[in-house]
Amino acid sequence: RTGLIVRHAGAKAFSTSSSQFSHTKHQHYDVVIAGGGATGSALARLLLDDDYNHDNFTGRGKSGLRRPLKVALIEQRPSPPPLDELVEQQHKNATTPNARAYAISPTSLSYLGPSVLGKLIETNCCGVYDSMQVWEHDGPAQLHFVGEDLEGAINEGRLVNLQQLLNDSTSNKSTGRKNRPWLGAVIEDAPFVSAVWDELRKDDRID
Repeated sequence: RTGLIVRHAGAKAFSTSSSQFSHTKHQHYDVVIAGGGATGSALARLLLDDDYNHDNFTGRGKSGLRRPLKVALIEQRPSPPPLDELVEQQHKNATTPNARAYAISPTSLSYLGPSVLGKLIETNCCGVYDSMQVWEHDGPAQLHFVGEDLEGAINEGRLVNLQQLLNDSTSNKSTGRKNRPWLGAVIEDAPFVSAVWDELRKDDRID
């Protein structure tokens, strides 16, 4: 579980490969996140996302500025493997799908950024759905939703167009998805965490 976020904290260096703190030095961090699972890693990713415009759901652009934050992500378990290595391992061992999975809304998916989301799609770790049916177990009532129901909100700028978000990314021009609004996506816990950690490993502002 993810613990408290602490502003302007001093923390000792910590290695995810060991459960012991290193007493060699003290390091200053603006934010310390206790827990490197899905919630903690996604929070760290969002804090360090320089391209995300918090005032506009559709506003992701290259500002040219880096957020002046130093973040510590503390996790007692070993760090997760890279996504490509995890997928290869799962295919090799014919691993049964994990029951721990998340159904994530379009706005929450956009917080991952096009690089993380695109990699999950490329590795077939992201099950996108654009229709949904809900019904009573003992009655005739039912609800049916389709991606086109979201077009009004997307056109008004109240909801992210995920397809456009991916198409605008230079590294994810082709996703193989039809051009229909997504209602959401289902992602297993392990690939989700590995994909986000892959992105965090590229950033020198996080330990």
